[in-house]
Amino acid sequence: MSALATFGSQAYVQLYEVGNTSIIGIWQVIAVSNFGTYYVVNGTNIVANGSVTTGSTYTISWITNGSSGSAGTSGSSGTSGSSGTSGSSGSSGTSGTRGTSGSSGSSGTSGSSGTSGTSVVVGGTGDVFTKFTSSTTIGDTQYDVHEMPSDGTLSFGPSTDTLAISYGQIAHAKDNISMQGDAQTSQIILKCNVNALSSGVPRSDNAGSSNLIIPVDGAIAFEAQVIILEYTGSNNYATFIKIQGAAKNIGGTPAMVGSGATWITGTEDQPGLHNVNAVSVAGSGAGSHLVIEIKNGSLTEKAKVVAYVRYTQTLF
Repeated sequence: MSALATFGSQAYVQLYEVGNTSIIGIWQVIAVSNFGTYYVVNGTNIVANGSVTTGSTYTISWITNGSSGSAGTSGSSGTSGSSGTSGSSGSSGTSGTRGTSGSSGSSGTSGSSGTSGTSVVVGGTGDVFTKFTSSTTIGDTQYDVHEMPSDGTLSFGPSTDTLAISYGQIAHAKDNISMQGDAQTSQIILKCNVNALSSGVPRSDNAGSSNLIIPVDGAIAFEAQVIILEYTGSNNYATFIKIQGAAKNIGGTPAMVGSGATWITGTEDQPGLHNVNAVSVAGSGAGSHLVIEIKNGSLTEKAKVVAYVRYTQTLF
């Protein structure tokens, strides 16, 4: 065993209990020490099962692997490998130098002269904005903008459909139900000055004599935005009021429709300082008109009143 530890080959020691092979151990020998009357074997355990019992009989055996043989002869050369992939393309060469410019071409021939334009005839009247009625004529049409400086009205639509009867009125209609002005909407601006602790009625002219006329045998539905502003003193309080209602003029006798107009104060600097005294009708026949009375409650300051009134009308 001492010689086995010095050889180049490996040695293995096996121990098992006689009559009970389940008690077994196998070690790979690392070194063997000879102490004269006994040997000490050092090794690495490979298999171990159970434990050694004093008084039991065990068998010990060993085995060695042979030493390594000499190297074999070299094998024959293998077949050649497949070809490698192609390399990437080289970079492009630099651009060549620019060639010289060619000579200028000859001038082209002149174009032919254009034909003369067509004369345009202008027509119209003093109270009608004219427009093209054909490719060669400007003149009156059945649908134009009509301004009447004599009565201060402006109409959008055919004169057979619009009916502007109040100074400052802007009327709009296109077609009618059965007669002129029976399907029309209008707008007008009313204005006035109101002294302190007084009431005033805004009208459509500076002189204070023109009103919002209610047509005979007709009815209007109106909505007014009223702004009131004190223009003397230092406070310059303002109030916005909105009014709506309807009025009619049957047989020349004007009247409010239903229980009359309603109004609300939208915003105001000084609560209750400016208000609506009444909304009513006045006059008779073709002079029947709407009356909006505004109160200025200021103790000392004058106020300007402007009312923008939009209204829709029908007639019979």
